[in-house]
Amino acid sequence: MIYESKRNQRGFKNYVVESIEDYIELVTRLYVEGKEYWFRGQNDEAYRLVPTGLRELYAIQDSRGNQFDKPIKDNACSGSNNIVASLPINEMVEAFSIEAREYVEYDVNNQIEWECIAQHYGLPTRLLDWTTNALDALYFAVSDCALKDDDGCYDSFLESGFGGQGGVVFVIDPLEINRETVPFRDGKKSFVFDVNNDKEMISYFLNECLPPVCISGINKEKRICRQSGNFTTTGKLTYAFDFYQVLQEKIIKILIPFSCFEKIRFQLNALGINHSAIYVNEDEKDVIAKKIAEKTKKSFYDSLFEKERLS
Repeated sequence: MIYESKRNQRGFKNYVVESIEDYIELVTRLYVEGKEYWFRGQNDEAYRLVPTGLRELYAIQDSRGNQFDKPIKDNACSGSNNIVASLPINEMVEAFSIEAREYVEYDVNNQIEWECIAQHYGLPTRLLDWTTNALDALYFAVSDCALKDDDGCYDSFLESGFGGQGGVVFVIDPLEINRETVPFRDGKKSFVFDVNNDKEMISYFLNECLPPVCISGINKEKRICRQSGNFTTTGKLTYAFDFYQVLQEKIIKILIPFSCFEKIRFQLNALGINHSAIYVNEDEKDVIAKKIAEKTKKSFYDSLFEKERLS
């Protein structure tokens, strides 16, 4: 059965599905020919749309520049306007580009391409992955193998988009998102940024206090191709993608209750959608990304809390 939020409700448009059949029926119902749809699956709807590189934020100054006695754990939806410390993403991407270069079978043209590749191999970045494949997104939404309970009551989620008990698939139209966040001039129509043709503009959005934009994936990397991957950016303005009210109204959220995970995983596996197929061949780039992330996180925390440790 498909449950849905009230039509006149502001914010997210919310749905609940309890089977793969419901999910396919809903995606088909939502489809409008000629529009582009991106999907993102997360295995707990409580998680906000925050890139991995910005999930560990620590406030070091308040909005007036006053230093805190010690770093305070912050998050991308606090709305605090604190000055925060985060992982040195550019340094990690640079290290990855150096160490992974010999394992890449194609030319990489710029650091934005490297960040896209690094994201798909597990390095914390400022990018969120999206896919044009609705079933791939469903796989990520139910990929948590832990069996959890849900009470079968969806009212809170349908009303607010939060408080559900399950995984979630987000759905966006990238052209609508960019129309809201990019100041297109001279009557120019909204478009999805290309990592090569628009690299200066993408770099600007990644490195300044600006809202998210949608960028296309690169078609040279096998894992990105298999996952039909595209990306949204987060720059120095570290709010979650779904924190912005104007963007919430462009986002569809589809809840899959925890109690439905096991059956849907079985059905997806029967269709050939599983870990091995999604991640193609795990290789040395996975190892490199993990090593760099672990080393950088240790250095980040050692430096962040050094004063407290010495006192």
